[in-house]
Amino acid sequence: MEFDIRFQQPTVIACVGHEGFFAGISSAFARLFDSLGAPGLSNASKLLTVFHYDPLAGGATQRAEAAVELSEMPGQSHGGFEVRRLPGGAYAVMCHVGPYSGLPAAWVGFAASVRRSGLQPLQGPRFEVYLNDPEEIPEEALLTELHMPVDARGLEPSGEARSS
Repeated sequence: MEFDIRFQQPTVIACVGHEGFFAGISSAFARLFDSLGAPGLSNASKLLTVFHYDPLAGGATQRAEAAVELSEMPGQSHGGFEVRRLPGGAYAVMCHVGPYSGLPAAWVGFAASVRRSGLQPLQGPRFEVYLNDPEEIPEEALLTELHMPVDARGLEPSGEARSS
């Protein structure tokens, strides 16, 4: 399974929390969109799910956030969502092609590939970035990036692909 190492800057996100089975994350996205409204969404660039535990943790104990990446930190107060920064640093990044139902298996294979490559996964949020719209693209063509923080000491910020 091929993946890249990317050295990322901290990212500003607006997010709404979700606890429990992942299938319920769509209601968190609906709350986020309602809270942001059209002006807030015009400042957004990417949709993400941020996991505070391993994405494969037991379904009922999963803690995640529906999030949008913002181009800048909002200057006004806000209600209904939290604004914070995802940490920067080195991330292993893999692109999953296909339905969202395949993401749990993709995370398993991705984590195994990262470990086989000799990289050490770090504590910290893991996240998915949704690269296209499921309302416009067939399920089998959906693109989702998986991001896992890793200890990349000794690696140059080259974005080099790795596989295992």
